[in-house]
Amino acid sequence: EASHEVGTKIAPSGCRNRIERTVSGLLSGRWRAKWELEKDTVRFEVRPNFEKNVWHPAPVLSDDNPLINYDSVKIPYGIDEDGHVMYWRPAVDPHMMLVGSSGTGKTVTAHTVLTEVTANGWIVWVVDGKGVEFLGFQDWPNVQIVAAQIAHQVAVIPRAWPVMEERYAAILV
Repeated sequence: EASHEVGTKIAPSGCRNRIERTVSGLLSGRWRAKWELEKDTVRFEVRPNFEKNVWHPAPVLSDDNPLINYDSVKIPYGIDEDGHVMYWRPAVDPHMMLVGSSGTGKTVTAHTVLTEVTANGWIVWVVDGKGVEFLGFQDWPNVQIVAAQIAHQVAVIPRAWPVMEERYAAILV
């Protein structure tokens, strides 16, 4: 923990980021800073390790319509370094992008999200860039397309376009 008298100089986040990178470069481990700019203090602490697993409770479906609770659907996909579960909420953020280096769990996360989405009764189309990662989902309920070959992946585009146009038209009404 440290106190300082340069709060106004380090107010821009880029300046604080440089300080944090310097400290992380000098000390072993993964470090983060808790800045109190009004009190002119900073506390550096070792970042906790990430959880290995995320608990996925079974989705609760309505007898009448599985989409009736669409606005409240939250699909857990990870746990942050503070132990808080992170959720994808399709009604709030309809798109999800998974990015990371090899071996960081992108495919496992995508499989988990796909499982949750199909369990909610939603129709799924998969474009499998590697051509082998989603083949096991071909016979799953609610999975209409698993495009593993390049020709099939390209063919999804003209099939998706009218569906999206129909959705946009429904929004504009």
